[in-house]
Amino acid sequence: MSYMGKVRPTVALTSSDIEDGAITTDKIVDDAVTDAKVANAINTSIAANTAKVTNATHTGDVTGATALTIATDAVDIAMLSATGTADATTFLRGDNAWTAVVGGLTEADTWRITTSFTGDASPLTTNWERDDTEAVGLLGTGMSESSGIFTFPSTGFWYVAGGARFMEAGDSRFCDLGIQVSENAGVGWSEAAISTSGITQSEGGETLCAVFVSKIMDVTNTTNILVRFFTGVSNDATSTLASTAANELYFTFTRLGDT
Repeated sequence: MSYMGKVRPTVALTSSDIEDGAITTDKIVDDAVTDAKVANAINTSIAANTAKVTNATHTGDVTGATALTIATDAVDIAMLSATGTADATTFLRGDNAWTAVVGGLTEADTWRITTSFTGDASPLTTNWERDDTEAVGLLGTGMSESSGIFTFPSTGFWYVAGGARFMEAGDSRFCDLGIQVSENAGVGWSEAAISTSGITQSEGGETLCAVFVSKIMDVTNTTNILVRFFTGVSNDATSTLASTAANELYFTFTRLGDT
């Protein structure tokens, strides 16, 4: 049919009239595709990316316009991905794990003899008391004592040390203070440490000397490993000084760490 010289009628096209790929970019007018013609997911992504670039006021713990900065004290324990339990008894290790504190000074105790005596005392069995005067320093459970034999409250490396004051009006060639250890629950004792000083007679009065002794012990069993102490003098008239008001003949027990 010929429409020469006449107005051609409008024909509506349907999707079936257009071949796949027939509409190219050149055929689409600039700015012709509106938001309504774009999938909602694409619009959402574009909006989110635009906000990241253009938002100059990030609020909360992270702030900044270009370079973002974490606020001081903003990162708390709840924000960490560390393993373990964070509490007053744990610390955060380099491998990001909360770990309990192991070892350390957990025990410290001091015992003393309360009454002075003359001559030897091997071992020291009586008149023991825990230091109970002037800013008492008991840490932890403390030692147990029976007839001068001391039992440790826990295993570990222990530092045992003691001091004594001796007095004589004449000479005493030696004044000994020592530590004895049993590794078989009190059966068999050996001298584990001994220290010695001496007294030379002075004119017109009594003379004093002091002795200090110590030993580090690896207490692997609190039942079997026990400790006790002794003194010895060459002159039986020599006095070993002691008091219930101050530490004159005394021993301290300090747990250094795990065995």
